[in-house]
Amino acid sequence: MNIFIFEYFCGGGDIGGIANEAMMAEGRAMLNSALADFSMIDGAEAYFNNDFEAGLKSCQSALVIAPETGGILQRLTGIVCDSGKENMGAAPSAIEITGDKLLFAKLMEKEGIAHPRTCFIDGQFEQSKEFGGKWISKPQRGAGAVGIVLWNERSVFDCKSANGKNIAQEFIEGDPMSLSIVSSGSESLILSVNKQYFTPGLKYIGGEITDNKPSDDMQTLVNQIKGAIPGLNGYWGIDYVESRSGPVVIEVNPRFTSSYWALSKALDSNPAEMIVAAYKNEKLYRDLDRRAKKFSVIGELSLA
Repeated sequence: MNIFIFEYFCGGGDIGGIANEAMMAEGRAMLNSALADFSMIDGAEAYFNNDFEAGLKSCQSALVIAPETGGILQRLTGIVCDSGKENMGAAPSAIEITGDKLLFAKLMEKEGIAHPRTCFIDGQFEQSKEFGGKWISKPQRGAGAVGIVLWNERSVFDCKSANGKNIAQEFIEGDPMSLSIVSSGSESLILSVNKQYFTPGLKYIGGEITDNKPSDDMQTLVNQIKGAIPGLNGYWGIDYVESRSGPVVIEVNPRFTSSYWALSKALDSNPAEMIVAAYKNEKLYRDLDRRAKKFSVIGELSLA
């Protein structure tokens, strides 16, 4: 099995100079881990080429690691699918839904899944007309916590001073968490439940893969989201806040997340093997042992 793994920033990509250095370090950590994990699989050959088109020509299957920002992940995945190569990640249709935070919010409302109140920012946005407390502004299409700003209840957002389209979301009090997931066309497996660490200004700085066994309620939530977005295959993640009233889904990441690179240290099984099993629509191994591991966003591991 010949697998081309392409990481956007390591391949020379950028997103207009915004947080490129940090996102390149994060991307490099995910790429190195993916190459190591997939290369351990019998019969698999995993490689990286910073020339996307050249790398794609010589592979059987491709795995794209890229941000949703500006439609980058969707565009590159579309090229993989159009080339006739086998896509080991989410379908372009799933990336379209999850990459547009306003569209995703409407889907969560339709499905009855807890999600922050969300609205499009048009002109001068007055929080008092929408929310009763702190709120967040973020790009409608973004990734990696880039462009996220926390506002107090009396703030006024001037759309003219912002770059691109933005949305406003109510701020949810609670513990920021995430799930690392692998899905085939018929089932989903939660690899780990993770804590997320942010600065007071909501800059993401790392997290912790916990040793918690996923609850039945979490599995039900994953199945519900997967059912609403059928093309959400391969490795993906859910960001949520564990609030007093229960989990509130913030967003879905239809791609590798920063927690991936620490998974091989935290699990007793190779996560890449489960991604390949999902791709082949084989039964997913569920009896996982997990060890708590803290990690930074740039690929540094510390003991939990």
